[in-house]
Amino acid sequence: SEHKLAMKFYKQNLNRMTLKQLNHYIKISGFEQIMFFPYIYFENYFVLTEKIFTECKKNYPSLELLDLVSPASYIGLRKPIF
Repeated sequence: SEHKLAMKFYKQNLNRMTLKQLNHYIKISGFEQIMFFPYIYFENYFVLTEKIFTECKKNYPSLELLDLVSPASYIGLRKPIF
């Protein structure tokens, strides 16, 4: 069924990490973030409602506005030099 397929994608394929979580894992891994460029899709900004944000925040407590309006983010990391 369509619902079953959608739930499989949601649980197994969808990248559900917030930018705050990403930054946390970058720090604990020891890497240095040297570049961060979110690809902001402005159309998302204009259709986003408080209800959508609140519902999403229930699933992802560390969610921020940038997470919802940026379908992709480009990051540059530098590995630690010992």
